[in-house]
Amino acid sequence: MKSFVIHLRRNTDRTGNVANLLQNLPLAEVVDAVDGQVLDDKALASVYETDLHDPKYPFRMGPNEIACFLSHRKCWQKIVDGGDICALVAEDDLNVDAKLWAPALDVALRNMTPDRIIRFPPKNREKINRKIDQEQGALLFRPSVIGLSAVLHLIGRNAAQQLLDLTEKFDRPVDTYLQMRWHTGIETLSVYPNGVDNNADPIGGSSIQTRLSLKSKLARAFPRQNYRTKVRKLSEIGS
Repeated sequence: MKSFVIHLRRNTDRTGNVANLLQNLPLAEVVDAVDGQVLDDKALASVYETDLHDPKYPFRMGPNEIACFLSHRKCWQKIVDGGDICALVAEDDLNVDAKLWAPALDVALRNMTPDRIIRFPPKNREKINRKIDQEQGALLFRPSVIGLSAVLHLIGRNAAQQLLDLTEKFDRPVDTYLQMRWHTGIETLSVYPNGVDNNADPIGGSSIQTRLSLKSKLARAFPRQNYRTKVRKLSEIGS
């Protein structure tokens, strides 16, 4: 099983963290991230289109969010081309605690199929719909609503192909898209605790999101909550 670490090489604050990931993840290699700063309007328009799916995503994607999605698609293509049953896809701000990570990976691999995605969320924010398996405290479960964060996923080969087929154009960030199991049809599980942490702040902060003013945050609060309510309802229908 390989591991693909998405890394924007000009982001030198994360070089040391990437080196650690190459040592700690199985058969890890760097995948050069797509750089949002070099995507022109034509390139953006070729992949990004608003209002493709229900519920409507309430915000426009920025170039860095689009580039992030394209970087994940590069990894999905590598999974398909490689021919293994599955592979890990990691973002370069990932940090793992080896002691907790080992049983989490064991229980994930024991239950992995080419058609599944298994998430390693950095925070325990998902309500359990159904317990699947357990290993030394690491619980594998089906979440009622798939959580956000794309810091680390185990993705099956068939699931990767399905994602590629569905996302020649997309209308929302990659973690938000992966929530939509009613659209993708992909069985998505989570394992927690898992030893996974998002290490962005100590290594230069997010390379995707920009800082918003208080006014902008308040203006986005209601549309975000309304969107999350719709996601929850659609997730419950598909449970």
